Amino acid sequence: MHNRFPQRPKGRPPSPDVPAFDPTRQTLHDRKLAAWALTLGARLPLDGVARRRPHRGQLPDVDLTRAEPAVRPSWRDRLAGWFR
Repeated sequence: MHNRFPQRPKGRPPSPDVPAFDPTRQTLHDRKLAAWALTLGARLPLDGVARRRPHRGQLPDVDLTRAEPAVRPSWRDRLAGWFR
């Protein structure tokens, strides 16, 4: 596992006041991972956003006015159907 914010000498954490501190900058690990993906032929979508299933709050509403329960005979009727 890589550490995006490596420790400085003597174990001091990096200071956010240092101009070189940039959390959006790619680390060496990120660049190596991108190089491997390119080597293996992985392609990123043009928009750069992975297509995922929508959250259930974003799904369209379903009209349940004509909903009916599924017609299924009881287990007794199904068992009796075997002997008919």
